Amino acid sequence: MAARAIVLLISFSSTVVDGSRPRESEAAPVVTLDGVSQLLNLTSDARSHFLTKAREELAENEAKLRPILSTLPHEDLRFPAPAVRYALHRHFSRQYGWHLKGLEPLGERWNSSSPMQATILGAIPQSVRGLFEQRLQEGGLTEEEVTVLAATMELLVHNEAQDRLRGVMCMLNYRTTDTFSVQEIRKARDWYMTSYMLGKSPWTSSRMDLQALVADMPELYPAWPQAMAMIDGLMQKRLGDKIDKKHPSLKVASFPDLVTLVEDIGHNFGPWQNTICTDLKSALLNLKGEGTGRVALSEFYKAGMNGQWQFQEKADYMEKLGSLDTSVKGHPRVIISNWIQSPSNCLGTAESHDVCCISECESMLTSIETSIAAPSATPEQISDIVSNLASPIVAAGRVLPDLLMNRLQSIAASNDGQVPLFGRMFAQWMHHAFPNECTYPHLAGATKPVNIFEWEGSHQELPLATEESMSAISEQKQRADAPVLNAVWVNEEELPVDIRHSNSTPVGAAFIHFAVVLGASCVALLGVGRTALRALRPTRGSVGLGKGGAYQDVAALSV
Repeated sequence: MAARAIVLLISFSSTVVDGSRPRESEAAPVVTLDGVSQLLNLTSDARSHFLTKAREELAENEAKLRPILSTLPHEDLRFPAPAVRYALHRHFSRQYGWHLKGLEPLGERWNSSSPMQATILGAIPQSVRGLFEQRLQEGGLTEEEVTVLAATMELLVHNEAQDRLRGVMCMLNYRTTDTFSVQEIRKARDWYMTSYMLGKSPWTSSRMDLQALVADMPELYPAWPQAMAMIDGLMQKRLGDKIDKKHPSLKVASFPDLVTLVEDIGHNFGPWQNTICTDLKSALLNLKGEGTGRVALSEFYKAGMNGQWQFQEKADYMEKLGSLDTSVKGHPRVIISNWIQSPSNCLGTAESHDVCCISECESMLTSIETSIAAPSATPEQISDIVSNLASPIVAAGRVLPDLLMNRLQSIAASNDGQVPLFGRMFAQWMHHAFPNECTYPHLAGATKPVNIFEWEGSHQELPLATEESMSAISEQKQRADAPVLNAVWVNEEELPVDIRHSNSTPVGAAFIHFAVVLGASCVALLGVGRTALRALRPTRGSVGLGKGGAYQDVAALSV
């Protein structure tokens, strides 16, 4: 199908070449990869690289997106804007841990904005943006067009990374016409990753400031040596026999080699750093829990005061993030999966995206989506699949509890015997089935996730609990006759797209001959919050986070 999409991108309309937008009375014109690359004013080598990567991304994204798209409602095999936004967000977050700004809902409904509002798409010409917007207004994007849009976004993220690399090279007095030794590559690696992880643009930061942060990275981000070793492995894979370990000063790589390396970093860093997310989850599970994917805030703070420096966020900040369950008065509980997925566990502050923990729920959702390949299923179909799914905590082959089955039946009873796989109610059911892996889906508007810099800007303080408040909460004792605490269940559905207005033709089942194809798209520490908090928190006993006990201004770590 990706090949078909490329074949269809044969001619480039003059309405795009002259920069004008298509008239409302006209269908969006056909656009080619070649034509779009010309719009970007690329050099010959860069243009060739662009076209090669575009074709690779189209083929890869098609296979990765199909399970998600197969479970989304569509009208005549065209997906409306909320469905496109939902699919793209899940696609990038589960593949690379990328949360593209403007795609993630941030506590709002999926239809609160168009996928074309994603920050990364600000880099495309308005003429190209207009084509996408017109297709969405005309009825939505086809599967091929969603795939092309995903490839566009990915290519633009790579372009953003290349721009960061050029800025670092400028700081280090490297030229793009030079060749580089392993020593020089590693120096560029350190500066590039420091810039990326702390959100320090090499174009707006001073060389002295960034150099100081490079020196501090092993303290700010304890896994720094392992991260650099991972990148060395990528470099070894790319350069192979060119590298002579006995002669590290030997020139072995060109600028295009470095560009490819930073693209590899973009693809691999999220999945690699997810091991740290797993470690944090294990630390939470080791606390005194209750079997509902939650730990008491008192236990959370107790660990925070005894060396687990990540567990020190203010309660009202966590509530805003959606990681604190306050449904039972007087018994606040940290929702493990929501806390792991919160913005304060995201790494890097690129202009277009953050790198966040990859949800362990995604692999299970993929299994369900691949097996059913439709927007909805019966409770029996779902239970047969889910009972045989395994997670790091739950073994496969279990008998689902009656309460879970009753809730599944209840969802189906409100939808003509079918359970919508893309709705809030099914996500809530998955949270109850796998409470430590699948996040609890709050109602739209109930949360407003922000990172620590945004919080500090609006509250004039960091989102850190004081030692006194943590101590007071950690000393609270639960009554012997306290009620049994369960995960909250809210019987309210939210659907990105109304399933009643869709048809049931399977995605990918019909051959669509396009009159118009929107190929224009191919234009083209876990976490930064906690890393900053680690640097900002004054030393106090075993929880000391700041270098030498000094309090640093948060602005020093922001762009």
